[in-house]
Amino acid sequence: MAVRGLIRREAAQQAGLIRGDEFRGLSEIFVWLAKVLRWGSFIRVPEPLYYRLDHAGNYHKQWFDWPKKRKRAAWTTLFTGLLEATMPACTTPEERLFFQQFILDRVTVVRPGQSYHYKPTSPQASGALIAECLERLAREGNVHLLGTEDLPALLQTSARVQALCAENVRLRAANEELKSEVARRRASPITELTQALRRLKRPKSG
Repeated sequence: MAVRGLIRREAAQQAGLIRGDEFRGLSEIFVWLAKVLRWGSFIRVPEPLYYRLDHAGNYHKQWFDWPKKRKRAAWTTLFTGLLEATMPACTTPEERLFFQQFILDRVTVVRPGQSYHYKPTSPQASGALIAECLERLAREGNVHLLGTEDLPALLQTSARVQALCAENVRLRAANEELKSEVARRRASPITELTQALRRLKRPKSG
């Protein structure tokens, strides 16, 4: 509801322009409203102030038909944007840590009744989304917003997950190689000869 309202000029000026990106700022209205909140709280007025023009061709409705990969990519921009909105307002490491964890939770964790542009469908999908958020942050040159000195555990966890994934791939390849070696040995002439000799040594029945 905060999008549908009146905003004081001073609040809009300190929030600045809405960020642009290759997704036409699909989620940037939420980022901009977070910046507006640095000026003061929203107040709910229980009466209509204006009527919004809605039509079938508006951009907000087009994203419903986007491929899942594009939706996910657009959603990662919200992580960077909310960090950009909140970090300048933090005055202590504790405040930075609180908002960093809150934003990460808001973007990557889906709970019943919440409506998102993109919804991870499993813990694995949420983990992949976290990695993509961090990659987006680095690609935009905004790693300073994360504050690696404040969140070493998060970064170490991300690196550990990547290391475990790489180790899993290595072990899987080694396992496949072992299976091939076992199959090759079973099919070797020596093995066939051994099996023939064992058959000859078996006592005849009757």
